Amino acid sequence: MVRRGKELRVVRWDESHTPYSQEEFLTYYTPESASKLWSDAVIYKDADGNIVHVLVRIGQQSRWGLAERISQESALLEGMLSCDDGSPVLDLRAIVGCDISVFICNLILDYLCGFDSSWWEQAPTMGALDLADKLGLERLLSSIVRPHKRTEWITSRWHIFLC
Repeated sequence: MVRRGKELRVVRWDESHTPYSQEEFLTYYTPESASKLWSDAVIYKDADGNIVHVLVRIGQQSRWGLAERISQESALLEGMLSCDDGSPVLDLRAIVGCDISVFICNLILDYLCGFDSSWWEQAPTMGALDLADKLGLERLLSSIVRPHKRTEWITSRWHIFLC
């Protein structure tokens, strides 16, 4: 008989992003509030120990997203998620840097975490496309951004490279 691990969840307002089991919720809080908190919490790992949700963070901006979707969007991010260090947080500061606008950070996070937006088809900025490239978002760059925008971006990159 295979014994399954405990499901772990993270309370949305917990800034330390500490994962708790249901038993820990029930022990720490009163039974009424524990049940409510447990049902509202983000599932971090399922009972088999698989990562379900991850908090993606760029600077001060963050969103909860499905680990499977994030892995499918980028081989780079998939590699980072597979290095399980016991934390439900995927902090992209080291890759992205500090000089990215809040607007672009939010658009990237919304995209990674599954929010629909036609912005990428209509009017992506060069900075947003550069960031998508840094994060290895191949599907976004090849299938979602319109061809003329992609061509314009590639041309601008070559111009910078040649100067």
